[in-house]
Amino acid sequence: MEVAFENRGGELLVELIGELDHHAAKGIGQKIDFEICIRRPASVCLDFGKLAFMDSSGLAVIMGRRRTCMEIGIPICLTGVSGSIRKVLLMSGIQKYIKMKEYNYESR
Repeated sequence: MEVAFENRGGELLVELIGELDHHAAKGIGQKIDFEICIRRPASVCLDFGKLAFMDSSGLAVIMGRRRTCMEIGIPICLTGVSGSIRKVLLMSGIQKYIKMKEYNYESR
């Protein structure tokens, strides 16, 4: 599991790459929180476009980052969500708490 960070006009884009399972979840969450706290972006967007697999540990990663963002008063969203990962997220009802938006990968 890898994570990459990109500043996009005040937004911190967090690209999740590989497989997000219980082995990766804790370290990834801490790494993302660190970058949020250091960079203090205007908003955060978690990009799932290169994530091949996610289990329920991924939900905890998402909700933990939501809590971090709420504590410092910035919005968070999800993007690049498709396939089985989208099904897991929609079944969890996470869209009630975090905006899911489309992302134009060609503009990167």
